[in-house]
Amino acid sequence: MGTREAILALKDLWPGADEDTRLAIVEAWVAAMRKDRDLPRPEGPCSYTSPHPGCLARAELSRVSDEGAQMPALVAALELIHDMPPSAAGTPRGTRRAWWSA
Repeated sequence: MGTREAILALKDLWPGADEDTRLAIVEAWVAAMRKDRDLPRPEGPCSYTSPHPGCLARAELSRVSDEGAQMPALVAALELIHDMPPSAAGTPRGTRRAWWSA
């Protein structure tokens, strides 16, 4: 895990996966996001088109967290807000954190 290709392969598995498999996919994306978190990003902030696997993993977690109220979506949302500073309260991610904390 940790390559762009692996993250995209897990995305391809997502539609046909059962809940347990989806939870495992979320865990793999979280691991990739954390592994890549502190790498320098010369092209600017993290985005879905970034070549960095952690950015792509974060984008997938964000997509999944917006999908609904099933357990994989909840776990993805909680992982995205886990390390968010209070200064992010006015951002969409900060708003999501405030909603989950309520």
